[in-house]
Amino acid sequence: MKRSIAAVAVALALLSGCHKQKAAPGPAGEDGPFAPAPDSALTALQVERWARANNQLDSLTFAYRDSFLVQDPTARAAAQKSFQAAQDALCRQLGMRGGYDEYRYVSASLALPVNKALRDSIGVKVFQ
Repeated sequence: MKRSIAAVAVALALLSGCHKQKAAPGPAGEDGPFAPAPDSALTALQVERWARANNQLDSLTFAYRDSFLVQDPTARAAAQKSFQAAQDALCRQLGMRGGYDEYRYVSASLALPVNKALRDSIGVKVFQ
């Protein structure tokens, strides 16, 4: 009996701590909402997270492909909304605090001259 009470107490302590997690650190290592760098300079960590998200977003698109082919506009709109929420959740799960908006920001910023040294150092090719 004492063991089961202790097990329940430990489980409750663990569960109560789960909701207190901080947001993943952003580009400058700060907590809080995502804010793009004023000069659009990226970090290696942002590009690493972007690359992981890129591969998984392709798989997500493949998984949702049939839902976009439905004839009913209401069902199609619901599928699009679900897809957008899944894109955002996936990016956040992979450490992008800004979700899919941060993914798009990194996608657009990779080609900028300010990020050339970073691209070259990690072997990212940009085709324009």
